[in-house]
Amino acid sequence: MFFKTMNNELKIGELSKLARVSDRTIRYYEEIGLIKPSSVTSGGMRIFSKRALHRLEIIKTYKELGLELSEIKNLLPLETGQTKAEMLAGSRKILTTQLDRIAAEIDYLQDIKKKHLLHLKLLDICENCKQDTCPKDCQSKNAYI
Repeated sequence: MFFKTMNNELKIGELSKLARVSDRTIRYYEEIGLIKPSSVTSGGMRIFSKRALHRLEIIKTYKELGLELSEIKNLLPLETGQTKAEMLAGSRKILTTQLDRIAAEIDYLQDIKKKHLLHLKLLDICENCKQDTCPKDCQSKNAYI
């Protein structure tokens, strides 16, 4: 692969093309501490290493899994004294928590679905009812939303 800078270092435009994100996204991620340039030229141009490309790919994967940028930042500290085992344990904990949230959301949505199906059945009963108003003991009068 051809890079315009030496030692496989990347300018922001090169990095954005390889990572398939915008320059603006890279600048934002730099601003919030998700990535940082390996060096800055005397002219202020930021130079990124292949490590930044790898981090961007990991960030994109975590975003696809539904993690917030703040969670990703906790998973991928820029400067870390953590061992590989500690980083893997942290990733496992966050992903397990995310799965628990997804399971709870699915349960909640399934409950709502059941309620909506019940209301549709009650509406069917009401549509077939010959009375103009619901009697006090009508089981279907709660069907109206």
